[in-house]
Amino acid sequence: MRAGELLRKHDEVLAELREKQPSGLLRFGCPDDYAVVFLPYLLQGVTSLSPRVQVHVTCAPTPRLHELLARGAVDLALVSVTDDPAFGDVIRREQLVWVAQRGGGAASLDPLPLALGAPDALDHLLPRRVLEAAGRAYRVAYACCSLTGLIGMARSGQAVNVLTRTAVPEDLQILAPDQELPDLPSIGITLAFDRDEPTELTAAFAAHVRKLLPTA
Repeated sequence: MRAGELLRKHDEVLAELREKQPSGLLRFGCPDDYAVVFLPYLLQGVTSLSPRVQVHVTCAPTPRLHELLARGAVDLALVSVTDDPAFGDVIRREQLVWVAQRGGGAASLDPLPLALGAPDALDHLLPRRVLEAAGRAYRVAYACCSLTGLIGMARSGQAVNVLTRTAVPEDLQILAPDQELPDLPSIGITLAFDRDEPTELTAAFAAHVRKLLPTA
């Protein structure tokens, strides 16, 4: 389906839902870094659907969100996927970057001290793979599911982080390739659902996300 046709269908879905004025609870999940950057824009669209919609947001790494979806604990979630052209449902792509304290020396240490996310999440697995492929010694000094904790570790100057570029705070430094760190891949962002046939409310919010997220 062409992009223009997708947008037209999204507009039709949203217009129909506004007329119906749906109500109910929408349970939405997303990782911490997506919540910080995208959630304010995405939630603004909920009131355009209906003021009677209540939203419950759960922030967790992608592997935990899949577990919640499987249990029916959330209705839909923004999740990370490998940026593979074979995966056709990527809504947005985000570049992973090395991040550290401005002027700090953590990137020059050997082995490289890392502060990474959940051990089974892409922002943990992918940096380790590229470092191993490049022959760069490293150690995981800090692993945490909390974006706040990871950023705090970077600010301490004790470790290098890996974040999506849009989630990097202004007081931290994105490390340049000339600091002997290998290039990181980008990751894709898509939507996952708790069922094959989502409710009207869930489908309407998903349409809103698909339309807004590429430009947020």
